[in-house]
Amino acid sequence: MKQSDAVLPDATRILFFTGKGGVGKTSLACATAVALADRGKRVLLVSTDPASNLDEVLGVDLGNSPRPVPAV
Repeated sequence: MKQSDAVLPDATRILFFTGKGGVGKTSLACATAVALADRGKRVLLVSTDPASNLDEVLGVDLGNSPRPVPAV
């Protein structure tokens, strides 16, 4: 079994990562999105945080429309 197969083997269609600041929501959301994409799932990762740093974590310039993440 690949490591990415162990991440949420029965994932629902929509996942929310919530909690107080500094608990790793962005890290877990990005890791989960990449793992699901690696399994061939179509993934749209959205942040409602006005100070979102998804672009820094994923290494992609993000904007108001979906963008692919290279190597995922």
